[in-house]
Amino acid sequence: MKKFIAKASAKLGLTHKKDIPAETPPDAPVDTTKTREDGRAYFNDGRISFKAPEGFGFLSEDMIVQKYGTDGRPDAVLSNENATATIACTIRPEDMSVAPIDEMRHAISRSFEQSVPQIRWYRNTILNIDNREWFYAEFSSNQPDAYLYNMILMTAYEGQTLAFNFNSIMGEKENYKAIYYESMKSMKVS
Repeated sequence: MKKFIAKASAKLGLTHKKDIPAETPPDAPVDTTKTREDGRAYFNDGRISFKAPEGFGFLSEDMIVQKYGTDGRPDAVLSNENATATIACTIRPEDMSVAPIDEMRHAISRSFEQSVPQIRWYRNTILNIDNREWFYAEFSSNQPDAYLYNMILMTAYEGQTLAFNFNSIMGEKENYKAIYYESMKSMKVS
């Protein structure tokens, strides 16, 4: 389980990589063409989707590598125009269903406490979204390049782990918290 947690934490960007500071705008504009006319962002051949916040678009592969590095980078990232708020989507090969979700929640939370600098918890619970149980963590952390507000969703998915990290710089928390909740509530996984 430790290996699973370490890989999941790194994939969600919760350990320091050679990152662009969160306040630094990307070199290339955000691509909003990958969201469909219905305003949803789609992943994994359309089987995973949620309502994308207005003004958010997909970062290019080059921008994802620049921001997260090549090891442990997310599969897809949506961002606001100046990259101060992002939504990272990751499908990990580790099987989250190997233990009851509440047991996984406690193990992942302990790992976050050990690996995330100056973590401050707001919520740590299990949510039911669209008849699926999700581990939900809401916290702030002092990363080397920024003070961040994070909302993490993780669930078992086809013998793997599906994870989302909705985050923003702390100064924009109030701008995105309700918007992120709406996106989370619209999550569809098939």
